[in-house]
Amino acid sequence: MRADAYFAVTDPAANALSFANISQVRDALVAQKLATREEIDAHLAAVADGTIDVGTAPLISTWGQRD
Repeated sequence: MRADAYFAVTDPAANALSFANISQVRDALVAQKLATREEIDAHLAAVADGTIDVGTAPLISTWGQRD
């Protein structure tokens, strides 16, 4: 058994992914009162202009074979 892991501390692709994900769920976030439209807009603006960097979940791969 072996394993490998990748964890992007900061990555421009993570910002783009976060922007897309939040844009897709923004209506649900507002409907459930987890955030206001203004809060979401401010967060997306901060991601877009580089004020904040968004990390991603670690990618862990394992492989092996049974004897």
